[in-house]
Amino acid sequence: ICLQSFLSQTAPHLTESDPHCELGVKRWPWEELLFYKQADFGFVRERLREMESLCEPHDGHQNQEDMSSLRCSKDLQFCVAKNIRLDFTGLTERVNHENLKYKMDIFQAGDITLSGCDLDAGKLSSQLEMMSPLQSWAPELQNVKVSDQKTGEDCDLVVDTPTRPVNMYHHFCDFFNLYLSLHMNHSLSGMDISSWSVNKQVLLLENIPYQSAFSPTWSAFTSLPLMDLNSVAGKKVCLKEAMFPLLPRMLFGLFYNTPVVSDCHNSDLFRPHMT
Repeated sequence: ICLQSFLSQTAPHLTESDPHCELGVKRWPWEELLFYKQADFGFVRERLREMESLCEPHDGHQNQEDMSSLRCSKDLQFCVAKNIRLDFTGLTERVNHENLKYKMDIFQAGDITLSGCDLDAGKLSSQLEMMSPLQSWAPELQNVKVSDQKTGEDCDLVVDTPTRPVNMYHHFCDFFNLYLSLHMNHSLSGMDISSWSVNKQVLLLENIPYQSAFSPTWSAFTSLPLMDLNSVAGKKVCLKEAMFPLLPRMLFGLFYNTPVVSDCHNSDLFRPHMT
């Protein structure tokens, strides 16, 4: 794997791609556009268009920096949050006796807390259809609640570094979707170049220590030691910024369940990873 492939394409304009479909077969004029949306930066653009607020900060609040927010794409496939508290106190014994990989009950009702924002419970509940491991963040975010207590006041661990909770599947498709998520986060940040910094904390939502031939690939995403559920079990963890990235088994997602127009190629999204 060429790690530089992840780093060398750090923020291309989403319209720079030039997909091409082979001649000699019957083609519809819209196929190149469809391919762009299926397997190129058009996929990222479509997810960005879906982004909407699920918990909007209160208007006129004096301490805006302390207020929580939550924004997600359709079906909770990608989310970003500010000032969010994750309660792992229910895992104290479970990490020692269970394999928690792919578990949908890591969090119980109220274990994910926001404060200072108005949760649209109806909108959230309407996005819970993809209730399955690695297809969306519905299993986790169905447990969100809003508290009158500031999220930063009852913490065993405070992580100021932007954090990426991650669910892993077949490793390289995980890294590819994490790469797509960085592009989304870069756009949502107003093209802030710091969104590509590797000074980010990764939290793996599993308790089996990560071991893989792909381990060196993490250096393209973080310069910090990986955290997992063993690191946080029994603790309330407060995150200043969190990104819940695109997952590897999304329906009509990229890499694992990708429907693609036949005989089309030249995706600028994939090309860096094929060299």
